[in-house]
Amino acid sequence: MPDIASEWLRQQRQTRGWAVPEMARQLREAAQAVGDMLPSSPTLIRRWERGAGVSERYRLHYCRVLGIAFDQFGTDWPCQQAPAEPAATALSPSAR
Repeated sequence: MPDIASEWLRQQRQTRGWAVPEMARQLREAAQAVGDMLPSSPTLIRRWERGAGVSERYRLHYCRVLGIAFDQFGTDWPCQQAPAEPAATALSPSAR
């Protein structure tokens, strides 16, 4: 049975207009930004989009690229952008 996130991964990539090689590049850059030398290739991206499970390490980098929290990986969270910071609103001074 394919991994439930496989179609979701494809949709996330396609919504951004990225080809598979661009998704691999995005993952590598996200990993390098935190000191992880991630071996990411178009072959891996295609494998995951066909249903192979994605390890936690790669999921973390996907979340960084997609701008989502780890618990939103594979969910119906909108593809467009990460949610606004709710804490920023809560910290706004109230009207006097």
